[in-house]
Amino acid sequence: MRKELQVGEHLELRGFQWQRSPGSRGSIDLMVKGNKRRAPLLAIQVKSTRSLSIFGNRLNQAELTNLLSTAKEYEAIPILALVSRNYVWFLEVPDGTILSEGQLKPLRHSYFDK
Repeated sequence: MRKELQVGEHLELRGFQWQRSPGSRGSIDLMVKGNKRRAPLLAIQVKSTRSLSIFGNRLNQAELTNLLSTAKEYEAIPILALVSRNYVWFLEVPDGTILSEGQLKPLRHSYFDK
């Protein structure tokens, strides 16, 4: 959960609004919206790894299918946020193209819904 919150705050610092999905154990961890009127909704699955190897196939077939179908339900773009050693890569799903990357910072806020 900590990495999900760090990814959310990372996006918030870049002008996005985000909300953690209830339970956060489903196919989508974060729902994210840009600040522009027609900005697309993003459905983000956060995966942590200790490896510095970046590749888009971090989701098994069931996770991939669930992410794609849930994102379609919400008319959102499916994204994989791959976190390693406080660094994050945002990958397009299903092709694995790197869309963005950046350094995660310590959490700025205290979250009571733990």
